[in-house]
Amino acid sequence: MSLADYDPRYLELWRDGSIKPVRVPQKNRQAAIVMRHRLYRCRKEMVKADHPYAEMAGKVSISVIGVDPEGIEHKFSTIQRLPCPEDKLKWLLLLDNADAVFDEALSDAGYGVPEAPTLDD
Repeated sequence: MSLADYDPRYLELWRDGSIKPVRVPQKNRQAAIVMRHRLYRCRKEMVKADHPYAEMAGKVSISVIGVDPEGIEHKFSTIQRLPCPEDKLKWLLLLDNADAVFDEALSDAGYGVPEAPTLDD
């Protein structure tokens, strides 16, 4: 397959997921898994095609999430036992910048984003 074979909205998902968390509702767990694999294949094609969003997409991780009736999100890879029958969960994909989880720890350690130098006229 080539990049042209994928839904162009996938590119927007990769871009947006590198900036902020994006939740994409799914009909069921299997649909979430299939879409996640399709997005990962699309990302490989983005790299091959040297697409402008490829670098951003490389920073994004995708998680399959089951949301229980109380609204609590359960990451599928860490669910030992489902909190309720699978058909009672709402499923979604969460696209998020993989480094975002380290942001708070880096800030707590005193590391911030340095200010850009000023340009002299």
